[in-house]
Amino acid sequence: MVTDLYYVVAECINFVYHDPEKLLEYFECQKQKRNLLKENPLEKDSRSKSEHFDSLIGVSKPDVNDILNPEVAKNKGSGYGKRFKSQKEIAMNNQVKEQRMCNFCKKKINPSEKHDKRNCPL
Repeated sequence: MVTDLYYVVAECINFVYHDPEKLLEYFECQKQKRNLLKENPLEKDSRSKSEHFDSLIGVSKPDVNDILNPEVAKNKGSGYGKRFKSQKEIAMNNQVKEQRMCNFCKKKINPSEKHDKRNCPL
């Protein structure tokens, strides 16, 4: 309501700002209303500050805070020096590699063995 009142007053001023007589008349009218309000002040609101804000916002503050602080993020240059791998890339790296074959003896060789055509035991 306060914001709407500011808009109404600003709109009234825009209607009369070009005519000094009407502007003076509007000014005197507003002064009279202000003086009436000063003579008969309203009682102050007995609500606390938090209750006042709750009524303005329309939502009360919860008793328990369910939202926790976020975990610490890894910043750039944090010493790890590794990039994050996708799930697909991790699965490809964990996949069992196919065994190689020696072209001389035609035998499949484990990757741990160092055996090829040049150093075949046969």
